[in-house]
Amino acid sequence: MPLTSEQAKAILKPIHAAYTENLENGNVEIVANFYATDGVLVHKGKNCAYGREDIAKYLAPFAVASDTTITNELYEATSDHIVYQAVFKTVIKSSGAEFGGKFEQVFRKDGDKWLIIFDEFET
Repeated sequence: MPLTSEQAKAILKPIHAAYTENLENGNVEIVANFYATDGVLVHKGKNCAYGREDIAKYLAPFAVASDTTITNELYEATSDHIVYQAVFKTVIKSSGAEFGGKFEQVFRKDGDKWLIIFDEFET
């Protein structure tokens, strides 16, 4: 039976909180474990990373203390996949630098875990 958007949001909320906390603390290896072993991270029009090791390396420059605001969230789901789309704005705490854009993540249920199989963002 397909998940509702509310159920999908409830599933992803703690995942995103842990993802963000670990990224801000520089724990890119932990963040990479939120991805499937064959997950893909795409910086649209620029680069991409395949697999957990490459994703951890790619995320390292983003592993800084920041404040991020998420808007325009959209959740679509089946029983074993969740698509999450949103707009983000990030302010780096140390410098005040700002950047933003939109992103889309596709999660797949793997046993009792939800893992990112596709993560695309553009800035």
